[in-house]
Amino acid sequence: TDDLDGYMLSEYVSPEYGWMPIGSQQEVPFHSVYDGGGYVIDNLYINRKYMYASALFGFTDGAHIRNVHITNAEIRGDFGVSGLVGIVVSGAGRFTGTFIERCTVSNSTITGAPESYGVGGLVGVIDMNTGIVADHCKSLDNSIFASHQAGGMVGAGSRGSMIAVTLCENSSAVKSEYNSAGGIVA
Repeated sequence: TDDLDGYMLSEYVSPEYGWMPIGSQQEVPFHSVYDGGGYVIDNLYINRKYMYASALFGFTDGAHIRNVHITNAEIRGDFGVSGLVGIVVSGAGRFTGTFIERCTVSNSTITGAPESYGVGGLVGVIDMNTGIVADHCKSLDNSIFASHQAGGMVGAGSRGSMIAVTLCENSSAVKSEYNSAGGIVA
């Protein structure tokens, strides 16, 4: 219902490690609808360099996330790191997808720890037998770095995953130390 100070949220959870992602365990992913109402989360801080799925939402399964705007974030993690969704999973052997609409991550630093994998502006990793649809999303002026697989929108897909990115924009600097870097998907 209002803009949020991400730094205050992070300090409330843990001054050292910052925000604990919503759906932080793969066994209990975020599986619902979240509409940010176009409000801004400013200064989100996550420093969980040994944690998988470091993002506002850690693991998602069949989620629908829309109208979320994150700016000036500092996010660090190990595997599946991004501003919005860390890792998209599919439970119980069924193919489900996560839908992301009209979301923006801007002016943020999104960094993988040493030997990190799957770092992206909006989504870190899409697991096997699942997928995402990203529509009208933006990754603007971010600094995105991974050891392996860094992407402006999506860090990495997996075998059998589906990625549909439509009417999206990336103006972020993307760097992968060893392999696979891409403006949209690594």
